[in-house]
Amino acid sequence: MKKIFTLIAALAMIVSAATAQIVHSGGVKINEEKTPSESMWYARFGLNMMKCGGDVSDFKDYIKSNLGYQIVWGFEKPLGPLFWGMEYGLGSRGYKLKDGDAKETWFAHNGYFSPFNLGYKYAVSGDFEVEGHIGAYVSGDYAGKFVEDDGHDSEDFSIYDADDYSYVDAGMVFGFGVWYNSVGLDFSFQKGFINMTKDVKVHTSNFMIRLGFKF
Repeated sequence: MKKIFTLIAALAMIVSAATAQIVHSGGVKINEEKTPSESMWYARFGLNMMKCGGDVSDFKDYIKSNLGYQIVWGFEKPLGPLFWGMEYGLGSRGYKLKDGDAKETWFAHNGYFSPFNLGYKYAVSGDFEVEGHIGAYVSGDYAGKFVEDDGHDSEDFSIYDADDYSYVDAGMVFGFGVWYNSVGLDFSFQKGFINMTKDVKVHTSNFMIRLGFKF
């Protein structure tokens, strides 16, 4: 009987020690999981000077910027001396043609997604940083219209009424910016690779000025 009690006591001590070790290990793991992320989250919004590129030699003297917008959410994660990240949000694309009193405008609203951005950030001081970035994007138009005005009469029609309209766009986006504490200013160029329609060989060519805020 004494041997049985001794054996039970020994087993109890072993179980207690093992339980304490598991709790300790679990506590370390939990603490590790609570380590703050190195990713920097932000929002950017601002003006989009929308134009078109491509086969525009016949009307290059009449192309004007059409004022649009962009608002995005994104993050930047360190990757050695560089960083990579993503952006998603809402934006616009379009153009304006003006010849005397006659003008034609195209304005389309879209959903925007940049699945990969690569960049480099340099800290000038503890509060001031500069960065450059380049990436790819895709977008999809969900609303918009064309307006034609000959100086006397005006008519407009939806992008859904245009023949062979390309609702999807894709291309490259690149630019540079500055951050001071949690506020930033970014200048970006957006170049599309997909023509607006099969018959019109023009594509997106935007210049954006965006104000940013870190989270």
